[in-house]
Amino acid sequence: MTCIDEVAAEPQPSACPFATSNRATQSVRSTEPAPTSDQYSLAKVFGIWIAATAPMGVLGWVIPPMIGDSWGMEVGLARAILLTIGLAWMTALSLGIVYREEGDLRWSTVKNRLRLQSPRHPKTGAASRRLWWWMIPIACVFGFEAMVLDGVIAQPLLDGPLSFMQQPAEYSIDEFAQDSSRTDPLKGAWWLFAIFVPLLAFNILGEELLFRGVLLPKMNGTFGSFAWVANGVLSTVYHVHQPSTIVLGVFVAPLVFALPAARFKSTTISMAVHGAQVPVILMLVLGIVLGVV
Repeated sequence: MTCIDEVAAEPQPSACPFATSNRATQSVRSTEPAPTSDQYSLAKVFGIWIAATAPMGVLGWVIPPMIGDSWGMEVGLARAILLTIGLAWMTALSLGIVYREEGDLRWSTVKNRLRLQSPRHPKTGAASRRLWWWMIPIACVFGFEAMVLDGVIAQPLLDGPLSFMQQPAEYSIDEFAQDSSRTDPLKGAWWLFAIFVPLLAFNILGEELLFRGVLLPKMNGTFGSFAWVANGVLSTVYHVHQPSTIVLGVFVAPLVFALPAARFKSTTISMAVHGAQVPVILMLVLGIVLGVV
């Protein structure tokens, strides 16, 4: 190669002060929002929602009366097992959608598609541990809704005009825990954890992977800047198997689950918020097993 060739091979500075190199341009493009063509249509959003909701309705309301106590346990506990199956189906559905769209289920593919990552700064897109501090106020709102607003607002409505959404006593965990005639026979029944641990695990995985991982990033094309609102509402009204949670959930879920996941581009943070209730429920189950509830 001659000296002239070497000079010709070197990249020349652009005359335009605002010009960028190809590498810089590719870096900028990688942070741009997905094109509209990559987004879900309204029909597809509702199609996926129905694929998750319909099985939960059948497993929650149709099958339990058919089996009664034939499984050797209360129908409410049998129902919990059935709902776990439905939640596991939602997890499988999420992975199936990823495989169909991306062509494989490698961890890097699943992680990127479902946003299983640390919270990202809304402006820079960089991961930041400080953003995890948002867990505190978000969890407080979630807890306030469960411990205060449910009793002050939701319960009076469920006892009155919305009584048709009230959970039957045989299906309610609260009613179950407060009835000693139902909990006393379960003292020492450590097998209860074999029911509730998978239920709680798949409750987080199934709902968050599908709604915040699969749907939320693909809803901007249809719902625009209100995608997080629509996502939170959809993830609430999906609870046809537990309609009493819909009363306040349509207001709370968008704020505590969908908004943080959308704002910080992280399904992981919504999973962490969703999991805040797990220790409380497991402590309740432990109290039943130990006979102190």
